[in-house]
Amino acid sequence: MLGDPFQLPPVEKGACFADFANFNKETIFTHSHLDICFRAEAKNLIELAATIKQRTNQEVLSFLSKKSSNIFYDPLKDESPQNIKEKCLDFYLEQLPKNLPDKEQDYLELFNQIKILIPLRRGAAGLEEVNSYVNHHLKKYIKTKNSYIFPIILKNNSRDFNLFNGEIGVFIYLNPSNSYTTVHNYALFQKEASEVVKVPQSLLPDFELAYCLSVHKSQGSEFKKVMIALPPGSELFGKEVFYTAVTRAKRDLHLLSNETRLK
Repeated sequence: MLGDPFQLPPVEKGACFADFANFNKETIFTHSHLDICFRAEAKNLIELAATIKQRTNQEVLSFLSKKSSNIFYDPLKDESPQNIKEKCLDFYLEQLPKNLPDKEQDYLELFNQIKILIPLRRGAAGLEEVNSYVNHHLKKYIKTKNSYIFPIILKNNSRDFNLFNGEIGVFIYLNPSNSYTTVHNYALFQKEASEVVKVPQSLLPDFELAYCLSVHKSQGSEFKKVMIALPPGSELFGKEVFYTAVTRAKRDLHLLSNETRLK
């Protein structure tokens, strides 16, 4: 068995791996600790994750206060839902390239590089509201000549297309040339390095917007640029949520959080 016992446990199942790892220390089975991280490209992201796991909350704040070219901490003086949503939108506007791809399938790579993570699903600044807000304002930017493109995440499996709950893709919303034209919207998913699966909308499992993901849904994924937004209410989640979110970032990390929430 291989895993990280400090990450979030599965929903409803409990911390099975962490319990097994702790139990295993006292048995005759071999137990090894892997201490080299190959996920993150930036050394200070690895150091931040270790600080969250091993040090005090005050030491985490001190680490975040240091000047860095790839870790950006916003103490979020204004915690209003509108301000949080605007900052999330600004993050996307700043990270998107000036020259967007011409090919629809290139948006798969684009949206797998940028992601916002929020522990709360509902609420005025939860991921559902943030997704809706960002989607509404990015419509005029993320499009090709004949389509509007946005990221999605599946909520169910599709055996026919070998797709599973939690897979991230892009939805291609076609613009009809006139009111008499019938359009056939579809989604694209990256399966292997060179394999892209195309799924007609009529056969697509339930999905939701994926500009922003819950921390639970992000487990197992990695993104070059990550924003973690911790709105009021996030303090109800444990340190494992913060640690898991931070370890999703490969290169750049942006953090929105009031200082008291990190304490």
